[in-house]
Amino acid sequence: MKNKPILAATCLALSVISAHPGPVFAQCQLCAQSPNDMGDEALTYHLQVEVIQPLNFDRIALDNNMTSGSVTVAPEGGRSLSGQVVDLGGQPMSGRVRLRGAPGRAVRIDLPNAVTMIGPGGKTAMLAQIHTSLPSSPRLGGDGTLEFSFGGQLMVTGSTIGEFRGRVPIDAYYE
Repeated sequence: MKNKPILAATCLALSVISAHPGPVFAQCQLCAQSPNDMGDEALTYHLQVEVIQPLNFDRIALDNNMTSGSVTVAPEGGRSLSGQVVDLGGQPMSGRVRLRGAPGRAVRIDLPNAVTMIGPGGKTAMLAQIHTSLPSSPRLGGDGTLEFSFGGQLMVTGSTIGEFRGRVPIDAYYE
């Protein structure tokens, strides 16, 4: 008996929910009454979030029992399967994000623990356990950028058939 494909080219399209600006000044902020008092020395860096590559689980199927399983894409890449999930090939990819802002500034990046993915006819699949490659105290580099990758676990059941998409809110703040 053949496997029934349940997810074909499943792709997680990302959208940035918010990137909060924060002022950075070239000299001590305590030395001036306001940013305007600093004249040409005042610089404002808005923290920008850019999705370089969406998270993609690619093609999988449930075996003949059609019960449930999961597929995990790690932030570093690679895919693992559990339960009754069968690999149908393709190239799964971890998501990649680039932050741009004030060089050397510490940042906080918030991602949700889970996201509901929507498919044909309003069916849903759950993306859970979203993890990143970020260090414990992320900081923008000397060029004002920081790149990181992320992955997660897609939970599927026998009724989950089709291509599913979702949006992962990425909130980034200066610390």
